[in-house]
Amino acid sequence: MAARQPTTRAPATTRLNIRRDALEAFILNGLRKHLMDPALFKEFCTEFTKEVNRLRIERGADLEGWKREPERIDKELDKIVDAIVQGFPLSKLKDKSEKLEARKAELTEKLANADEPPPLLHPIRPANLPFGSVFEGAVPQPPPCCPNGG
Repeated sequence: MAARQPTTRAPATTRLNIRRDALEAFILNGLRKHLMDPALFKEFCTEFTKEVNRLRIERGADLEGWKREPERIDKELDKIVDAIVQGFPLSKLKDKSEKLEARKAELTEKLANADEPPPLLHPIRPANLPFGSVFEGAVPQPPPCCPNGG
């Protein structure tokens, strides 16, 4: 990677190139030593799994509620029909039956277009993960232009 020409009028004084593999090795070394602490990684994995599963459970609960609601609406509509047969004034039942039919149509459309929620994540046991495999091999020293590199 080469230093980019600045947009100001002053010419660039640093024309240093850094090899991509050296830069990648430097970054991976930093990740390995500073950001991949096994205790912090374990906590991250645990919290991430909990949050993803919570969201998936909520989505699944919504879907299950939508699946049960048309049955409840059908029961309500049956009660309205029974009330009409028994002589209850139609004008009072009309609005309620129209709202129930509209909600049933909305639910039918939602259920037709809804995807099943993805399965829950299995808890990760970071203690069993091979941290060394992520950063295999010796990491070279940082190039001279990088901090702490000379």
